[in-house]
Amino acid sequence: MNIFNTKKNKQTADLMRNKIPADHISKKKKNTYTVVFSSFAPTHLFVMCQETPLGLATENGKQLSTDGGWIRCKQFPNPAAAEMARDYPRFREIMGEKLSTTIIEYLDKYTGKPVVQVYPNMVYLFDGYEQDFKSHLNHASRRDFEHQLALRKKIFEQATQNQR
Repeated sequence: MNIFNTKKNKQTADLMRNKIPADHISKKKKNTYTVVFSSFAPTHLFVMCQETPLGLATENGKQLSTDGGWIRCKQFPNPAAAEMARDYPRFREIMGEKLSTTIIEYLDKYTGKPVVQVYPNMVYLFDGYEQDFKSHLNHASRRDFEHQLALRKKIFEQATQNQR
């Protein structure tokens, strides 16, 4: 007698191998932004401001249309955004294009407000969440947050080992 449901076990195995079924709905509460850096947008001018506007290529995996050739921008908090823009060429060499242009914003499980953002080399905590930010994330978001940090740590460790 088979006490295991084969279909359920196959789905679990596929998820564990990062083969997420097409009908899967994520429980993570987050926004993922892919930014574009352009010589026409001098981000270094915003280094002393509270926020830096960065052009968005995608938001939550959806390509954003350009408005008559203009790129849609979003304000991201400094120093994280300014340092990301400043160090982008170096990050691109170390991390690749995708990871060096990605900002992940995790949202409060109850209010939907931003709690923490993960940049290529930095984590930015929003005001009011400094002491207990992880308790404001749901389980799936906490796991994803830890995964993203581990991924970046591994890449930077490999890069520093290669430079020795």
